[in-house]
Amino acid sequence: KLLDMGLSHRKAVIAIYTLCLLLAVASLLVLAENNLLSAGVILAIGVGVVVFVRELGALEVSLALDRLTGDHRQRHLRSKYRESVQNAAESFKRADDLDELWRSFQAVASDLQLQSASLSLTPGDDGVGDGDESVGLHWQSEAVAPQDSIIWSAAFPVYCDHRLTGELKVTKATVESPIDTTLPPALQELSAAVNDNIKRLYDARETEEGVKE
Repeated sequence: KLLDMGLSHRKAVIAIYTLCLLLAVASLLVLAENNLLSAGVILAIGVGVVVFVRELGALEVSLALDRLTGDHRQRHLRSKYRESVQNAAESFKRADDLDELWRSFQAVASDLQLQSASLSLTPGDDGVGDGDESVGLHWQSEAVAPQDSIIWSAAFPVYCDHRLTGELKVTKATVESPIDTTLPPALQELSAAVNDNIKRLYDARETEEGVKE
């Protein structure tokens, strides 16, 4: 740090030895008879040391507090998102059709404070759509995004028996850049649950159609 501040190697060594000398003097003054004088000198040395250390960048209290509160916020969001996704996954399992699954998805989308979401599925014999009609489900948050916000988006492919059958797309309005790091893993887990249950519904429909035939 001393070298980064522009001191030469010699001056940096002198500064370190000077600091050590001051601390040694302070320790000797503790043993002196004049307690008032000792306290004054020690206080002055202490203030000097604090200023010196702060100039080196080793005592960035505000940065430490920001990091501490940031870590706490990250843990809180991670726990909240995980609980929301797990509850949604259980709701998906109880869905009897896509509309019911989508209603459960809208609930978790609100919990994750998403701005919008859409699910599009490819029609046809290998798709999940009914007949030749495309399946397009959309959701929009009632909360209005701030004017200075950044719209972040992510798209997740939907597979059924390793065949691409659609896409789940979500957006989120944020004033932070980049997006909160706790959100993408939660969305990955959520999209996997959506994908698994779409396949479950598709398989159930195929089985039902096979029984009818």
